[in-house]
Amino acid sequence: MRLNFPSDPPPPPMTWLAPGLIPLQGLTVLSGPPGGGKSALATALAVAASEGGKWLGGPIEPTGVVLWLAYEAVASTTRRIRSVAPKAKIAVASDLPLLSADKATGVLRKAVEQVSDHFGRQVGLVIVDAFAAAMRGGDENSGRDVGKALEPLLTLAEHLPVMLISHTGKAGGAETRGHSSVTADATAALAVVRNGSSKRLRTIKQRDAEPAADVTFRLEERSGSPWPVPVAADAARPRSASLPPDAQLMLEVISDFKSPVEFEEVRAICKKNMSCGRTAHLAGAVLSGRQYPTHARCLASAA
Repeated sequence: MRLNFPSDPPPPPMTWLAPGLIPLQGLTVLSGPPGGGKSALATALAVAASEGGKWLGGPIEPTGVVLWLAYEAVASTTRRIRSVAPKAKIAVASDLPLLSADKATGVLRKAVEQVSDHFGRQVGLVIVDAFAAAMRGGDENSGRDVGKALEPLLTLAEHLPVMLISHTGKAGGAETRGHSSVTADATAALAVVRNGSSKRLRTIKQRDAEPAADVTFRLEERSGSPWPVPVAADAARPRSASLPPDAQLMLEVISDFKSPVEFEEVRAICKKNMSCGRTAHLAGAVLSGRQYPTHARCLASAA
């Protein structure tokens, strides 16, 4: 047992791999629907952590060496990483034991050691792709099965950042699929959510900090590479506490269009007519002029 008293030194300040999003120590869960951009986001993060640079427009603490645990799509993962950053210090491990296996913790520790020895520098980020494949045969809705599968990752996460790629629920939304312990045991949880034509990285949980604002991004094709790269969208807008939820959602959809629109008119529409299921339809109608005229003042300046 350990006791902490007011006279004791305070705990060290929070440190970040990606400020406000991914802690420099602990387990971060990245969830999203199929085709939502999870692999592209994780690849871009791995490259930025290895080579330095930015991720979704924000600075990344360079870790130097990344270990990617590929429980699925090994060939395409390797091709994607080598295409995007052929010289990055990213090792891809495959033919791994399931996370529920008794030997899993030892094997993963050994992989970290071998990669560190190869590059002459400690592994600073581990990416696990993907949770469903890593616990194949287990029940993702069982707290016992999920807890057993998380043990090796939580052990690694005591000393370095671990990102676990997962799926969102079949009903849609931002919740991670399966048992709630996936999110409960994580230090941070992020989810890719679709909003009209845009994608957003949403913070579902931060154990030791306030949740960050949504980050809007798009997937861009790059010349000579079949693999899209996530780029922070210029149309990202801060959330406004003064608007009702439907109005905020409508503003986020409209911000993708870049057409001029009268803010007060949109707000009135939201208050009178909005329901979440009609958000994208009404936004398109407003901007096309089918239901409401547009005006000279741009939404960006009005908001």
